[in-house]
Order: sequence, then structure tokens, then C-alpha cells
Amino acid sequence: DQLQALGLDYSLASLARIDGWLTGARTSSPFSFDQLLADRGLQNTLHLLAFYAGEVVARALGRHPEWHDAAAEVMRDEDPLRLLRGFRASAVCHYAGAGTDGEWFAPLEPIIDRLFANTGDASLAALAAGLVAGHATQPGSDEPLPALPDPGWPIGLSGQMPRLEEHELQALIPRTPVWVSFHDDPLGYLYANAETLLRGRRVVWAAVVQANNDLFKPKFIFAAPGDVVYDPAGRADGRQLHEVARLLAQQKSGEPTDPELARYARHLRAETTRVFGEDVSSSVLPYPLKVSTTSFDQLQLPDGMLSMATLPVLIDERCPGAVLPLPQSLWPEALREDWLAAGERRHGFRFDPRAAHRELVKEAERQREADSWPDPATQLYEEGLLHFHGRRGLARDLTKARECWEAAAKIGEGHPLAINNLALIYGEGLGVPVDTARELQLLTRIAQRGVAIGQLNLGKFHLRAEAYAQARIWLRRAADQGEVEALDLLNTYSRAMSKSNGGGVLSRLFSLIRR
Repeated sequence: DQLQALGLDYSLASLARIDGWLTGARTSSPFSFDQLLADRGLQNTLHLLAFYAGEVVARALGRHPEWHDAAAEVMRDEDPLRLLRGFRASAVCHYAGAGTDGEWFAPLEPIIDRLFANTGDASLAALAAGLVAGHATQPGSDEPLPALPDPGWPIGLSGQMPRLEEHELQALIPRTPVWVSFHDDPLGYLYANAETLLRGRRVVWAAVVQANNDLFKPKFIFAAPGDVVYDPAGRADGRQLHEVARLLAQQKSGEPTDPELARYARHLRAETTRVFGEDVSSSVLPYPLKVSTTSFDQLQLPDGMLSMATLPVLIDERCPGAVLPLPQSLWPEALREDWLAAGERRHGFRFDPRAAHRELVKEAERQREADSWPDPATQLYEEGLLHFHGRRGLARDLTKARECWEAAAKIGEGHPLAINNLALIYGEGLGVPVDTARELQLLTRIAQRGVAIGQLNLGKFHLRAEAYAQARIWLRRAADQGEVEALDLLNTYSRAMSKSNGGGVLSRLFSLIRR
């Protein structure tokens, strides 16, 4: 509330008001060095003022700021005050000048000095006035300074996407993928707000922190999730965001001590959780950036891949944390060409996701035609299901079900689901004597062919037999193919191992496994 009362309107005069506020804070409740270094909230407030001052000076000079953190360099000193000096150097601004080295501005210096009684004459406004003296904007002016035009890195963004006809906009609204709806994935929040994002037309840069591996390959998978870091204010450019994204990605393999970073590292390692508008820890960068999980639609990327580390995205205050990659048809032509060239350099050719999509559609149509004429093995498998469950007016008959599945298992390589069901019959003695050797032979037959349900059931077979090494192998293979039950069993196994030095607990635990 106090900061809002200062009227921070991007005028040079507002810097003098900050000086006055700092003086009042110093006299009403004096700060000590130790308090400053221990109070993260106070540090964030001072960083906010520093970034604001840097932006005001940038507008007065007509040059975009480049922010630097020199704290690490200062911290190498043996000076006992190096912690404080490191904080003072954690937000240093450079304004490049044509044909010159430009000007440097360290706004935290006068801000911190003014907070302490013995150096209370330091002035943020005076330091800024010295930098802008001789420019068109007069030091101390109370006129709000206009925002600078887009910095143009690597390609200029207008801050808004082009206006579209209604039918054009409707065509760009992405459909919710089946996997999002089926698993009730939190990414449903993004798809529910996609139209709002497209109508809001607010474009900013974002950098990829982590994404599905298939998005980096010339392979069509429709859509897949990933995390991006972005600046809600739209001031950070792609180069700066890419550096932050790199630092965040490194946390995945580490054990950060910062609680916020530790939580995000766990999210990265899980690869199945989602975040929306989570603050980037100030220990990474003392500037208000955010990170969100988004979904990359391959048809909306120039080559269907994440060929560059940064890309334009849509955000909107009405749906906080929802971030939608800007459809590639709305990108600047130069950016689209740079993206395509980057993908071509990496893979040696230009992948066309739209052609791959058309081929998939044709293949799906061919498959539907083939499915309308089921093969004999499938017919026998489905007939066996009718007998097993007693459907369509048939009485339940385990013998006829087994005979159908035995026949289906002998056609070609054998129908995998028929073989799996035969293993069920022999393993549980449904209409036949229990025969675990036959069960093992049948499950191994389809598991080695890469059938996920067979790998899951073979893993469970070995768990019941207390052959834990073999169980882990097959459960891991099933989990890699998306079998959620296999992943749950692996997690249960790991927890049991961490609590037991022997096999007794595991034996009791996995004896409870049911098919």
C-alpha cells in the first residue's frame, strides 16, 4: 500500500518520491545489515524498486536495459561485508550506447545506503539525474515516460497478435487432447482458457525449461506438455529467459536448499505434475518471472518440433498462469524462417508436421477399413469374451472361452489379448487345474513381444513368486508404455524396500497383489 501511494508512474520525479519513502522507513524503523540479509521480503521489495528505477532511466535514455548480477564476483572477496556488497551488486543495469561502452546504473547502491543512518544522504533520483543529464528528458520531470518499443530479440514482437476474422480465430482454438480428458489432466485448465488467450492477444517471449523428448524429434505425436518460463510484464527478452530456463532445468538433477527451488526440482523430476504461474525463486533471479506448464501442438510449430529454445506465447490476466504457444501462422516471417533453419541444421532436413499429420489421417482411415473386417484371431478373441462374461444371451462357459482363445493363440503370432486371458485361466484355475508353468510360458510369450499388459502381468507373476529383480524389469517396461498400475507397483516396491532390510515385509506386501 505504501508503494502504491508513491505514484510510481515512470516519471523521473517518482525516483525522488522513492528517496523520501526510504528516508521515512529509515527514521521510523531503522534497519540493520543483518535484518536486510535475513529478510527475503525486504530484499524482494528493494529489488522491485531497483528494477523500477532501471526502467525509468531506460525510458529517459531511450535505450533498453540489460540487467546483470555481479554478486557472485563480489562474493569471492574476503571482505567481512561481502554478503551485503554481494546483494548491492545483484541488480546492475547497463544501457548500451551507439559507438560507446554505454552507461552503468547500480540502483541498489543508493537504495541501500539511504536505508542506513550513516549514509542517508545517498539519492536514487540524483544518481539517475546524472545519467540522463543532456538528454531530451529533463532530470526531475514529473511527466510519465512512455514505454520503449519492442527490443526486437531475436525478432521483434508487437506485444499483440494480428487481429483475426472470427472464423480464423475459431480455427486456431486447439482441441483438448484425448489424454488430457481421459486422465483429467490439470492441463484442461489451459485448454478451457485457450479461446480467452487468443481473444486477449497478449504476446510475450517464453523459454522452454523442459518438454516431452518427442518434441525435439521429427516425429508426429499431435501434442505434448512442457514447462516454460516467462515475464508477465513482457520486458524480459528471449536471451534472458533462456538463461533462466537453463538454470531452472539444472535443478532437476540437484538438491537445491532453497525451498521454492526444491519444490520445483521435484516437479521437474516427476514429469507428470503441472504448474501454472508459479513464481521463479528470487534466488535464481531477483525479478518477478513465472513458470507454467503448457502444451505444444505440433501443428502450431513451424516444423512440429522445439527447434529453438525461445518462442512467443499468449498470456492473459483473466486466466493467470495459462500460457499458450502463439500459433505459428501468426509469427513474424523472419522468426518462422529462423526456426525452420534451426531444425534443418539439427536433423539435416525440414520436417513437415502437416504432411505427417495427413499421412496419419490416411493411415487411420485405412485402419478403420481394416477394422471393419476383423481378422480370424480377433473374431475368436471377441467370441471368447462373450462366452467368458456370458453376454449377448449366451450363458457363461469357461470351457468355450478357453477353446476360442487357444485357437486365437495359434493363428500367426497369436492374438496377444487372447494369450493374456489364457494365462489368467491357467493361473487362477478357471475351469482347469491351476498350472503356473503354463501361465508363465504364456505371459513370457507376449511380454517378450512388447505387449504392455503382458509385461505388467508377468511382473506381477514374479512379484508373487518373490523374484523381485525379474519383477522390476517387467514392471519397468510396462510402466514405460504407460501402464499406470505398473508404475504404482514400482513405487510401492521402492517404499517397501526403504523400510525393510529383508524380504519378509516384501513377501507379505506383494502376497496381497490381486490380478
